[in-house]
Amino acid sequence: MPCGEDGNHPISPDVKRAIEAPGSHMRQKIAFQGPRFWETDHHVFGGITYLKSPDAVIWHPSADLMSAKGVLVLYGGEKEISPHPFAQQARLARAAIGKIYPGHEAQLHDPVSVTWGQIPYSLGTGAVFEADSQWAYERLNQADGPFFFAADYLTHINGWQEGAIRSAYHAIDGIRTTVSHAMK
Repeated sequence: MPCGEDGNHPISPDVKRAIEAPGSHMRQKIAFQGPRFWETDHHVFGGITYLKSPDAVIWHPSADLMSAKGVLVLYGGEKEISPHPFAQQARLARAAIGKIYPGHEAQLHDPVSVTWGQIPYSLGTGAVFEADSQWAYERLNQADGPFFFAADYLTHINGWQEGAIRSAYHAIDGIRTTVSHAMK
């Protein structure tokens, strides 16, 4: 996560190191169009199904319920799917969906794939704080002078809007406390 590369940001050196410390996920989304068999045959009307292998989720749309076609999305597969060429990614994603919906994988067509780490300026789908970079997580959850940080990966709900919102509330609370103390 490059920060302050031009040297014009008044961020302390320890915070710059903390920003650079974590890695990032290379997760992706692979979407397929197909008949909504998850609704008609399995009575799944939106939501997420968690997979163990690959480490991924299947997103079921909650819009246009019971329409003829829909989009089913596999999100994840960072180690098992992302490193492969697109055609193999689509095959592996179909097979993963087939573990939950046996016999339906052949109905999934027109795959589209996005690997977030390959999108310019995206740098991936959230930070990865390993044991050796846990200090960075702790440091970034503290103010650096007038700077407060907020991001989904600064909570334990990495990669989700809920994490970003919780982190924003944490930063807002820090700003409120700082201003409140300054006014006394």
